[in-house]
Amino acid sequence: MRKWFGLMLAMVLLLCCTSCDEKSDILSATSEYNGKTITMSYKVTDVKYPWDMRSVEMQQGYAVFYDYTFWDSLSNTNPYPGDTWNILDRDGNRLLTEPYKHLAPFNKAGITVAQKMDGSYVQLNTKLEETLITEQEHLDFCLDSKNNMCSKTYPKGEFNYSCINNDIAIYVEFKNETNYVGLVDKDGSVIIPAFIPISYNKMVEHLHISEDTAFVEDATTGNIGIITITRS
Repeated sequence: MRKWFGLMLAMVLLLCCTSCDEKSDILSATSEYNGKTITMSYKVTDVKYPWDMRSVEMQQGYAVFYDYTFWDSLSNTNPYPGDTWNILDRDGNRLLTEPYKHLAPFNKAGITVAQKMDGSYVQLNTKLEETLITEQEHLDFCLDSKNNMCSKTYPKGEFNYSCINNDIAIYVEFKNETNYVGLVDKDGSVIIPAFIPISYNKMVEHLHISEDTAFVEDATTGNIGIITITRS
């Protein structure tokens, strides 16, 4: 009898923990807009949010970011002293086992450039295949303004909105001592009220949304949070 009771209790606890994990993994809200169902979902990754992330966009299914995994250049255990750049996919997974010393965002043609840890320069395609290039070719790509994908157009000209992506943008609302983000249309009308808690300073940070994806600093963990917009 005791064994049976213990087994049942363990099963109940396991089910409860599983349910809690699922609820804590993803926040979501849904609304109707222009005849479509719009869902705004939020997931927190295990990747530390870097200051550079505020200017990073999803491009060609990838997001380039400064990887704090190897940030402590004085550590004897750090195999990559100095700057370390990596790539995230839409699910928040790091895609590079060996980071780059520098890495630019992908452009509309699906091309980016990087400097490797050995000092050489490469061009990457969307399959992350490398082609050697010169230092000047690397510099020319980084300085070319047409490789900046964000329109930097803000509804009503306010900086607490993201750039517009497919007629929508994310916005910040401060309430209960916390910043939350929601969804607005291109005119600034609310589609989904702000419900995702983030860490945000409107004096220095711009929100970016592209390919219906945005990256923010999670208010609780300090990690990268991924906002995903789906339309049906």
